[in-house]
Amino acid sequence: MQYLVATDGSAHSTKTLEMVGRLAKSQDSIILYNCYTAPSRRKAAAAYEDPEQLDVAAKERSNKVLQDVSAIYSNTVKGAGKVETVSEELLDCREGILQLARQRSVQNIVVGARGLGTVQNLGRLVMGSVSTYVLHNADNCNVVVVK
Repeated sequence: MQYLVATDGSAHSTKTLEMVGRLAKSQDSIILYNCYTAPSRRKAAAAYEDPEQLDVAAKERSNKVLQDVSAIYSNTVKGAGKVETVSEELLDCREGILQLARQRSVQNIVVGARGLGTVQNLGRLVMGSVSTYVLHNADNCNVVVVK
């Protein structure tokens, strides 16, 4: 079985690791996924002298998040699945999660209820926009939202 764990390094996304640790077996495959948007692709990047330098910093932060999350997973959940990390630069990370799940034929997507993103409307105070989107748009796989 495969688990796609979407993480942004927040406390809620770190809780997803504990859940996967309870669900996964040693033969299962765990994909730790972090998506980021390169700052140069945002409108605000025009205010900076070197937007490409911001892109490098964003990629490094994404890699650091995955490195930290991998270490947490390895230290807290021993023997539960083979771990792979994927970092990707996209404008819409919600779609990135779904695309990767489709490409890899993932059976389970695991996301935190709230992440580092901003609250977009009052209806999403309990669940973040990424988890809401993934829950409603994932096809052919289970979605676990961890509070």
